[in-house]
Amino acid sequence: MYHPLKVHHVERLTPKSVALTFEVPENLSEKFSYQAGQYLSLEETIDGELVRRSYSICSAPSEGILQVGIKQVPNGRFSTYTNQKITAGSILSVAQPEGRFVLNTPQENHSYAGIAAGSGITPILAIAKEVLRANTTSTFYLVYANKTVDDEMFKNQIDHLISDHSDRFVVIRTYSQHPVEGHAFGRIGAALLESLSEVGGLQSEQFFLCGPEGMIEMTSAFLQEKGIAKEAILYELFTASASAPSETVTPNGNYTLQLTCDSVTTELQGGEGQSILDVALQNKIDVPYSCQGGVCSSCIARVIKGSAAMNSNQILTDGEIEEGLVLCCQAHPTTPDIAVDFDDV
Repeated sequence: MYHPLKVHHVERLTPKSVALTFEVPENLSEKFSYQAGQYLSLEETIDGELVRRSYSICSAPSEGILQVGIKQVPNGRFSTYTNQKITAGSILSVAQPEGRFVLNTPQENHSYAGIAAGSGITPILAIAKEVLRANTTSTFYLVYANKTVDDEMFKNQIDHLISDHSDRFVVIRTYSQHPVEGHAFGRIGAALLESLSEVGGLQSEQFFLCGPEGMIEMTSAFLQEKGIAKEAILYELFTASASAPSETVTPNGNYTLQLTCDSVTTELQGGEGQSILDVALQNKIDVPYSCQGGVCSSCIARVIKGSAAMNSNQILTDGEIEEGLVLCCQAHPTTPDIAVDFDDV
C-alpha cells in the first residue's frame, strides 16, 4: 500500500543526485520502520502516466529519519523528475520498506565489509552507519568506486563517519577517470580487492556488494576464491543485464491467469509474450510491483497452480523457486492455466 508522504528536506549530493528526507506521521511510524539495506518504492504521475521506481534507504534506523538517495540516470523519467522538480513540501506516494539486502542485528566484535560503485553506496551507507552506531566494538570496511570526486554521493557523510569512527571505519576510495592523490585509480578489480586484504577487510564475517552486475559477479568470485563462504556474500543489483524473452509452451502463447491479491481473486486472459505482471497491469489490477526488471522483490507471488519460467532472477533462492515463488515481472506461464497468489509470500 502506498501512503502520501511529505518531503521534509532535499539535499543536493552531486550535480546529478539528491537525498530526499520524508516526514513520517506518527500513525505510520510502525509501517515505515525498516532494516538497514531496505528500499522504498515511490510512485508519481509524470506527464499523465503513473511511474513507480525503487530507491534504497540511505539513512540508518538508529538515526530516526527516513531518507533515500536518487541519482539521475540518462532517460530516467523518475530520477530526472525527482532531481529537477521535487522540493521541500512536495508530496510523493511511498510504499512501506521492502527488500532482502539487509543487515541483521550487528554483532559485537564483528567486522563487516561493503563494496560499492556509484549509487550502489546508498544501501551500504545505511548498513555501515548502523554497524558503527550500534556498538563500539565492530568494524566496517568500505571499498567505494566512482568516476570522479564530483560523482561521489554522500562524500560528506562518509568523511564525517571516518572522523567519528577512525579506528573502526576503514575506507578505500578509487576513481576511474581522474586520479586523486592518496586514493586508488581505476575500477574495482582484483588488485584493489587485494588491498582490502592488506587492511584486514577479508576477515569480515559478512560482505555487502552493490553496483553494476559485472562488478558484483567479479567481486563475488574473488571473495569465494579467497575462501569466503557464498552465504556470507550479499548483493543488490540496481539493474540487470537484458535477457531473451521466455518461450512459453502454452497453445499459441495464450493462457488463463487466476490472480489473488488482497484477498480478491480475479480470472484474466494472458497473451503471447506477456508476463504475469503485464497481464495484471493491462487489466488495471493493483498488484505490488516497482522496478519491472527482476532486481527488486516487490512483485513476488506464489504459483499455486500450473508453472512459470522467469527471464531473470536476482532475488529468489533455488529453495524459494522450488516452493513456487516467482517474480511476476519476469514470470511467463509454461502451462495453459496458472494461478498465482500475492498474499501467500
